[in-house]
Amino acid sequence: MGTRRQHKQSFLKENPFCCFCGGTTPAEEIDHVPGRVFFRDRQWPEGYEFPACIECNRATRYEEKVVALFSRFNSSDNTDADNTEFERMIDEVARHDPEFITDIRPLCANEIRRFLKERGMERPAGVSTSDIPVVKFGDIVNKSVRKFGRKLFLALWFKHTGTSLPKSGGMRIVWMTNASPAIDDPALITMFQTLNGIPPIIKNSHHLHNQFTYRYVATSTGDGAGFFVWFRQSFGLLCTIAINKSMIQHDPENIEAPF
Repeated sequence: MGTRRQHKQSFLKENPFCCFCGGTTPAEEIDHVPGRVFFRDRQWPEGYEFPACIECNRATRYEEKVVALFSRFNSSDNTDADNTEFERMIDEVARHDPEFITDIRPLCANEIRRFLKERGMERPAGVSTSDIPVVKFGDIVNKSVRKFGRKLFLALWFKHTGTSLPKSGGMRIVWMTNASPAIDDPALITMFQTLNGIPPIIKNSHHLHNQFTYRYVATSTGDGAGFFVWFRQSFGLLCTIAINKSMIQHDPENIEAPF
């Protein structure tokens, strides 16, 4: 306990201001982003601790549970323990917000046939159309992912620039599932290749890239950056972020601000 307290005191002395709400509010806690809930056995990666005020530390507590559950929707390497954890997370989210569960709708057979045709895919041999696991998400999932994305990219900005995004800053976030048409978009692939920063995601010498990974690039002037984050095999988030929201000219009505 003493070592943990000393670590917190030392960390907050080196990082005295919250990195999520403009860099002017005193930090009182250490926040882990992404949170422990995203990782197997709650073993989160080293180096992903961030200074937070109490309000910001709790700002996405619910959304993190929703998005962490969402990130496990297509994990092919699940163990029995993973499956048990997945069921526990469903029960917990369903108790707190049953609307989330109803916000996830399996596609009907005709919708799945249309989905496969649009993507030039064939139905797997021996699998009926209605058994192909494709679902559609509604507004609750979308809002949860976007709010979580704000906090995630504010944290990554701080990690890779050493500064908090000011109140004047903004970010444009686009998220996609492993079934989104944008996954194969040539423009997206080209953009992805420009993100040449690939940090190690490690805990006690074990790589965690199969659970969380990302690429990034920051401008030489320190006024902007781009990130692409991927969780397991389920979904990804693409973010353009800048110290002044006016620098982000595309889709200005969907630019997010610090908390």
